[in-house]
Amino acid sequence: MKAKCRECNRSTNHEIVRNYTETTENDLATPFNYDIKYWKIIKCSGCETISFCMSKHLSNDEKNTIDFLYPLREKRLKKEFPNAPATIQLLYHETIGSFNHLHKTLCVAGIRAIIEAICLDKKIEGKKEIKKRGCCKAEYEKLSNDLKTKIILLADNNYITADHSVAIQKLRIIGNNALHQIKVPSDEKLKTALDLIEDTVNYIYEIKHKIRKLHMA
Repeated sequence: MKAKCRECNRSTNHEIVRNYTETTENDLATPFNYDIKYWKIIKCSGCETISFCMSKHLSNDEKNTIDFLYPLREKRLKKEFPNAPATIQLLYHETIGSFNHLHKTLCVAGIRAIIEAICLDKKIEGKKEIKKRGCCKAEYEKLSNDLKTKIILLADNNYITADHSVAIQKLRIIGNNALHQIKVPSDEKLKTALDLIEDTVNYIYEIKHKIRKLHMA
């Protein structure tokens, strides 16, 4: 049988190591009023990785077969950011794991946590930092010591550009909506949010690291 291999990361031929069939009647008013489930232990014919597969379809209607593979196949591959702090790398891996397991709210929370972790790593202190700059009291009182202010300061400290800061603010809003109003973003918006947070980590830690190496050469 053909299935996506979790190690080869592509569709490969799999050998069925063990097979169990289960037939269950249902209430559908059709000529084929029962379901058939095939439970299989499968092994990739290339790398020999073992997986579990459950196939389900109506009797004599294999066009409607649904295959469930476990462990779940990754919808999104993790990227590597070797120059980012270990905390940020861990948060990123957990965030991608949440996305691949369809835990959307946890994925959004992870994106927001990565932004917070970047601010901590770069010692972005919010209102406290602005106060050090000597802004007037009226201006200071208008500010809040929240993530919105810290994102602005990321740009002010040249860790990201002003346009990048505006984009990151949108991630903050998506996070607020998901965590405070339980409004989960669409799959497409969530994928774009992940693209942006990956670009952010890559820019701050990987690209800037390479630029510093060029200056040292």
